[in-house]
Amino acid sequence: PAALHAVVTLAGRAFDLLVHRQQTLVIAEFEQRSAGAPPPQYFGPALLEANQRFRHQSSVQGLLEAAVQVLRTIIGFDRVMAYRFRADDSGDIVAEDRHPELDPYLGWRYPASDIPAQARRLYTVNLMRLIADVNAAPVALRSLPPADEPLDMSHAVLRSVSPIHIEYLQNIGVRASMSLSIVRDGRLWGMLACHHRQPMQLSYPVRSACAVLTELLAAHLQPHTVAEQAAQAA
Repeated sequence: PAALHAVVTLAGRAFDLLVHRQQTLVIAEFEQRSAGAPPPQYFGPALLEANQRFRHQSSVQGLLEAAVQVLRTIIGFDRVMAYRFRADDSGDIVAEDRHPELDPYLGWRYPASDIPAQARRLYTVNLMRLIADVNAAPVALRSLPPADEPLDMSHAVLRSVSPIHIEYLQNIGVRASMSLSIVRDGRLWGMLACHHRQPMQLSYPVRSACAVLTELLAAHLQPHTVAEQAAQAA
């Protein structure tokens, strides 16, 4: 379900309020805004430029290379990668924009087991996932009165993630990460994965710009992937 958004002020502090319905419940999430956060319209020129760059690409590869460059410019992460998944759900890193101090991951292939079925389902349901600080301590949920069933937080942006995934990120020196799903026909076609060596909290306006960028990319990918399939079948 799509979340409703509003900016609210509580005790003199501004918050982004995200509200969505989960079965019979309404979940409200409050994210405090930092004083220096840019307004949403700040990203208009960047997205317009991205769309123009996408329009001039003649292949899937060109689109993905343009996407990682534009996305890294918007969010400032140390590394942005484009994954493309194969029919067996294994994935290849086919495009990358990174800080020059980092070793390249371009060309690496990961087995399908790196994204378990439950996580893969979540990637097709919740198209964006941000981990602002892998070392942040999760906060326990409290229910009043005690709930009969676990709370489904598939669409929540502030929910925690698997401790196994957190350990993986820690092992490769990542302190903040973000993933943006590229879904076609209900299947995870690809992903934009972002890594940063320091904690990084991206505001709701920044995340919204990233979501729009991914939607633009998916729209431009459609005719190129159809042409690819036709060429392979010929």
